[in-house]
Amino acid sequence: MADPLRPIRRLPAELGRVARPADSRAHQLLRDRLVVLAFLTVVVWVVCTIAMFFFERHAQGTDIHNGWQAAYWTASQMTAIGSGFANPRSTPAYVLDMLLKLYAVVIVASLAGAMGAFFVHRREEAKSA
Repeated sequence: MADPLRPIRRLPAELGRVARPADSRAHQLLRDRLVVLAFLTVVVWVVCTIAMFFFERHAQGTDIHNGWQAAYWTASQMTAIGSGFANPRSTPAYVLDMLLKLYAVVIVASLAGAMGAFFVHRREEAKSA
């Protein structure tokens, strides 16, 4: 008679087989790509926060009056969830808003590409092992 708990007992071994060692080439590539994307995102956030503050601080009807509001607005635009603040009032701020939205799309596509490349590399490593 077959053991009904066999799949559950084998689960740790199967998970260990699926999750390759963290120092495999596929994991190194994924980790490197994620670190670059995270670093680039922080740099873009800081630069755009400063730019947005200087573009909007004196615009009439703006909701951005200090650096913290500019940082909040920039972060919310980068995550595409919106801040609840009014749209930018100055032309340079409109351009920055469009660039941030484009950047958000590029980052999501880059993350998808990095994950896809990870699975391709991992499959190649499994075939060659």
